[in-house]
Amino acid sequence: MGRYGSERRRRRRDRASFVTAAGCEASPHLAKGFAHPVCVSSIPAASTFSNNYKHLLGESSAKCAEASEWVLGLKVGNWPSCRGQALGSMVVLQHRPPSHFGVRLGTVRLQMMTENEGVATSTAPSERRAEFGALARLARGGLVSLSDAQRSWQVSANAAAARLARYHHRGWLRRVRRGLYLVLPLEADPRGAVTVEDPWLLARELFAPCYIGGWSAAEHWELTEQIFRSVFVVSAANVRNRVVHLLGVDFRVAHTSKEHVARAETVWRGHEQVMVSGRELTLADALANPAWMGGLRHLAEVLWAYRESSHWQPKKLLERMKQRESGAGFKRLGWLAERLFPEERALVAACMEKKTAGLVALDPAVKVPGRIAKRWGLRVNVDVGTKRRSE
Repeated sequence: MGRYGSERRRRRRDRASFVTAAGCEASPHLAKGFAHPVCVSSIPAASTFSNNYKHLLGESSAKCAEASEWVLGLKVGNWPSCRGQALGSMVVLQHRPPSHFGVRLGTVRLQMMTENEGVATSTAPSERRAEFGALARLARGGLVSLSDAQRSWQVSANAAAARLARYHHRGWLRRVRRGLYLVLPLEADPRGAVTVEDPWLLARELFAPCYIGGWSAAEHWELTEQIFRSVFVVSAANVRNRVVHLLGVDFRVAHTSKEHVARAETVWRGHEQVMVSGRELTLADALANPAWMGGLRHLAEVLWAYRESSHWQPKKLLERMKQRESGAGFKRLGWLAERLFPEERALVAACMEKKTAGLVALDPAVKVPGRIAKRWGLRVNVDVGTKRRSE
């Protein structure tokens, strides 16, 4: 016990000497195995610190300089054993310094600054406003990303992330997700609820590559008068949750391939471009997946509105259906066409040619058996309110 006790006392003395070399006074917490928080403002220059720390390391001057750089925060990103956690306007570094250090730091606090990869510097308010203004000018729909900050400030990713975190804690930005921030208006309450300027622009940043489809696209093309509270997004990204709520907006996300996303059209939303499915692609998607339109009853209304509009193009609709490669979609389109507009015989014949074998539900979301329409291989489990022909 005597040997182990003396070893513990030696380590405590080393910690106390380390804190003294760093320019801070020792703390009673050293007795519990924690080093005193080291203030960046009180740490002397790297060369002075290295000289004071030599007797602890007993190593070369190069390692002493490395030790001072670690404390000053110059090499925080190079040590996997360090972990940064944002706390207000401070950064807390936990765990231990490099292995050849003779001491262990429980907590070192480094003030989060804007220059030299996190080294403490002073930035005047006017400079901060100019810096933030340069970033805000790159905002798209009020949104800025980490790459925008790097491009605006000409700094590395770590330095840009530190500055964005600082502005977030100041209440100038609202973090949406990792690497994406919302620029808050001057009159906005940083602690209150905020909303995005255009949900479509937020969807573009969150789920890219993607397009606005389903019922949201039907609303855009004025094919429905029904109002939906959520925005329907079709994305090729790996999205874990199919229902996402951010900044007061509900998103319903469906997955598809990148090739399918490329078939969408580009529309202008103010000064920004957003991809949205065209009229025919919107219907082709919904015929393959009626839930994308909120169910088959609403799909029938949208299809009828498209037929009555001046944009009716059955050949283009069939082309989009072929690209979708959904035999069930052709069955639903042919069955609906016979009841909504039986005069479109060419459309009905094309659907009959492309339909596949097997039996599918007219609306998969409705858990009712329904009757079987042998002509189309459908289980008619919903009533769309149209006049039926004999089957």
